[in-house]
Amino acid sequence: MMPQWILSVEPNQTWNSTIPIQWPHQGDLLSWCQQMTPGVATVLIMAGIVYLLFGFRIFKAIVLLNAAVLGGCLGAKVPMEHQETSIAVALICAVFAAAIAWPTMKYAVALMGGLFGAALGRASGIPSIWILT
Repeated sequence: MMPQWILSVEPNQTWNSTIPIQWPHQGDLLSWCQQMTPGVATVLIMAGIVYLLFGFRIFKAIVLLNAAVLGGCLGAKVPMEHQETSIAVALICAVFAAAIAWPTMKYAVALMGGLFGAALGRASGIPSIWILT
């Protein structure tokens, strides 16, 4: 079973993004790696080598990319009449989020860490009595 897209276009021309309820299990990841083409494997290995060699130097770029993706997802939630307008709003929000994240890097890292930790906690299936209400 291959992963499905997180962003999808609804019939009324608005984008829908959802957080996955459950992350893939170890067996799913192993089967995806076994079915992977050599081109994808090469790209992933090269990205891993670049991140190992220059990880701290490309830290800001990765944070800005995460902020842009988050801003794009929030911009795609804005209801529009036409799909082209919706894409333009998503791109504008993505650039705006990256521009805001540049001078406030520490706060952007804290916000993204909290959001990704919340998504991981939601998908891990922890008991509801541990969740703060």
